[in-house]
Amino acid sequence: MSSSTEGPNTQHSELQGQITPAWNGNAESLIDCQAIYEGHYPGSRAYRNKNICNMKPPFTWDVNEYAKVEGTDKDGFIIFETVEESKKACAQIPIKYAERFPEMTVAEYVNIFANTSPQNERYNYAAHTAECMSASVDSKLSEVI
Repeated sequence: MSSSTEGPNTQHSELQGQITPAWNGNAESLIDCQAIYEGHYPGSRAYRNKNICNMKPPFTWDVNEYAKVEGTDKDGFIIFETVEESKKACAQIPIKYAERFPEMTVAEYVNIFANTSPQNERYNYAAHTAECMSASVDSKLSEVI
């Protein structure tokens, strides 16, 4: 997760060529918002693996059902064929949470997704994600994706 409490990683301008932070009202747009905050940039594991949300098995669903996978790296993180394939698989995360927990808020979703980050970072992450989605941290995830 992000180590900065100041907001999205803007250090790498190359990111803009790979990830578009425009909100289109769907789960893939949410993943774009998360990737920008997380710091998907040249040299990062996420960038090398074309894995914008740093997915690592196990899952309760088959990632191969949604995207083309090349394999895993030495630490078990998935390597996707393309960034677009990664987005398709990563988008299943908020979709599945919204389906299973229709009352879940954006803040609650980020809290689960970023559960290893300190609380203040999770709050900033949720605020960034909500702003990127033109929503609030209290918006229901199921209503904004």
